Parts: sequence; structure tokens; C-alpha cells
Amino acid sequence: MIILILMSLISFIGVGIHLMYSPLFGWDEDLTKLKKDNRLAALTMNNLITYFLAFFGVVDLLWAFNVVQIQIILLVGIIGFWIIRAILQISYYNMSDRLSQFFLTIYILMTIGHISIIL
Repeated sequence: MIILILMSLISFIGVGIHLMYSPLFGWDEDLTKLKKDNRLAALTMNNLITYFLAFFGVVDLLWAFNVVQIQIILLVGIIGFWIIRAILQISYYNMSDRLSQFFLTIYILMTIGHISIIL
């Protein structure tokens, strides 16, 4: 139990670090030097890593205290990932582009597919 709590704490510290990337590492200056697509890819990856770290921290805590079934938590986490990914697609990328529309469709279908498992 102590190991799971410690791993959870480390994950949450990682969340804090990822949320503070701009002031800690000067991302505002570095990212502006990149091409738009590379900049958006870096932001997307950072956002998703932050999500995963937070999710892992929650899973570790709930597992340590036997709060609920892990299978449901994992499934909800996967659904959350696909929802966030769809939101990031709309927020960061040109939605008039067919490739962006294709990826958004995939993300929405993955969300619906995983929700259907619960229902």
C-alpha cells in the first residue's frame, strides 16, 4: 500500500512539473521557434502526458485503498483520454483539413466504442 501511495505522489509531482513547463523550461520562447505543426504536436504530447500522469496517480491511490474496481477506472480513463484527444484536435489543428477531420472521427469512434463497453 505504501508503494502505491508513493508512486501516486510521484505521478502527481510529474503533473505539476508538466503544468509548469513554460515557466520552468522557457517553452514560450522555444516553441515559437518551431514550425506550427511541430509546436502543436509538442503541446499535444505534453497535455496527454500530463493526463496520463494524473490518471496513473488516481489509479494508484484508488488501488491502494481498494476503493472501486480497477477495470471500471481503467475504462473510464481510456474514455477520458479519447475525449481529451478529440478536444485537442479541435483546439489545435485546422479542422477544414481532411486529415484533421479523419483523426477527429477516429477519436470520436474510439470514445463511443469504449463507452459502449460500459453500457
